[in-house]
Order: sequence, then structure tokens, then C-alpha cells
Amino acid sequence: MRPPGEPRVEMLKALAHPVRLRLVETVATRRLRVGELAALFPVDRTTISKHIAVLREAGIIDDEREGREIYYRLRMPCLNDFLRCLGEMSD
Repeated sequence: MRPPGEPRVEMLKALAHPVRLRLVETVATRRLRVGELAALFPVDRTTISKHIAVLREAGIIDDEREGREIYYRLRMPCLNDFLRCLGEMSD
């Protein structure tokens, strides 16, 4: 049995990587495919896919299949407020 609060810890761990944090900020405003996301970052597509897997496992992002395409989107819109608050604290 998991101790109470563990899912939150896993979510925070997933957000703690700079690329994953930027991925979350990116998909917060629009759905994108992995290739589109990879084009926005200075890392290869395989690395982006691994970061996406961590975020999906933590329940932060979700995927939607449309034909052969898979789009990623923010599953937890409440994170927008949290990330905005963090941004204000770091200014």
C-alpha cells in the first residue's frame, strides 16, 4: 500500500526536470505531437519521448490518438496556476 501523498511526490519529481517542466508549460496551451515537441527542444526525439513517459506515468499529461497521430496535452489544468505562482515567486 502506498503512503498517503505519494502520488503528489511523484508529480513533483516529474516536474523537477527543466525539460519536463517546459514540456508541461508547452502542452498547457495546445495539443502537440512528439515530433512537434522535439522540434522545440535541443534534445533528440527519443529523449523527449522518455520525458513524456515520465510525465504520463505521473498523471500530468495525457495522450489522444487521432488516426496514426498521437497528441499530448496537459491532463491537470490546475498546474497552470501552480506554475504561474512558481514563476512569480522566482521573479
